[in-house]
Amino acid sequence: MRVKITWGWPLAAAALVGAGFMAGGGKTAAAELDSGPPGYQYRAEGPVKPAPGNNPSLTATGMTSGPGQDIPAAESEELRQRIKELTRQLLRNAPQWLGEDYTLTVNTFVNLKNLYATSSLGRYLGEQMIGELQAAGVGVIDVRKGNGLLIREGFGEYGLSRDIKELSGRYPSQAMVVGTYAYADGQILLNARLLRNRDGMVLSHAGIAFKLDDLTRQLLQDEAAPPRPGGEVRIEAGR
Repeated sequence: MRVKITWGWPLAAAALVGAGFMAGGGKTAAAELDSGPPGYQYRAEGPVKPAPGNNPSLTATGMTSGPGQDIPAAESEELRQRIKELTRQLLRNAPQWLGEDYTLTVNTFVNLKNLYATSSLGRYLGEQMIGELQAAGVGVIDVRKGNGLLIREGFGEYGLSRDIKELSGRYPSQAMVVGTYAYADGQILLNARLLRNRDGMVLSHAGIAFKLDDLTRQLLQDEAAPPRPGGEVRIEAGR
């Protein structure tokens, strides 16, 4: 089986999860994804900026990591391996008829209790899953690629953007990868699904659970949700 994956804007609705958070956060998220048959069109807009400081839910349970605390390099590798396993499950459970004609979007993982909230962990999960999919031989398109190369003297050259004016804004998409996380009592549970855009049909599912360590705790510290007003999601069935 071979499918094509597109990094997409996360969804600001309970049915499709997410809300405009990408790795590092963003100022404004607005995009349209338009597929051939079956079709899909998505638009989300509104201010998106994670709030600084500790996550109250983590602080209340004493699960925060101290500032400047050294994190063993092994924890980073363990997290990568867990995302690799999640990706393997998702591909293994996908139906055989998912072929090269299917193009997917990969969204930021969000908090299961609040599908508008995400964190650095949620953004990293989606970002790393793109790499794992590509390494598995799956085609990957990053829609954050700008229409040109932005050069800032004294800073560098930039090929990625979250400014909708610098993006094409329209990409084919028949299905999407969405994900949620939930944490309690020192444990975290991750779930990922492949959803068909025209009707929300679940095409594949994957899930793992593991103990929170210092790295995952710190990645959860900036969890936040954008203001509810201003978000819009639209799905249109293809011909």
